[in-house]
Amino acid sequence: MYQVDIFENITTGTAILQVSAQDRDIDQLMGLRYSIVSGNSLERFFIDAFSGVIYVKSPIDRDPPRSETSFLLTVMKHEIDHYITKNALPGEGKGRGAFFSPF
Repeated sequence: MYQVDIFENITTGTAILQVSAQDRDIDQLMGLRYSIVSGNSLERFFIDAFSGVIYVKSPIDRDPPRSETSFLLTVMKHEIDHYITKNALPGEGKGRGAFFSPF
């Protein structure tokens, strides 16, 4: 589980976290890719499919009517028939950052 504070005024394009997962089949590492599979319906975040770095893609809005105080992202590193899941849970509070907590 990962935990990250994200401030409301964070600049888009800022890297906020790098997730990692390991595959026991070392020969297949080149075929693995990360993706955000849930929790990103407003597309606030972007993940680099190769490195696992998560970036802020669009502004975080903690003010009404959006009131975006927390985010729960599920990130998956996958290959054709293999899945490794990492979860991210951002925190809350206006002006405070969201946080990601790995399970």
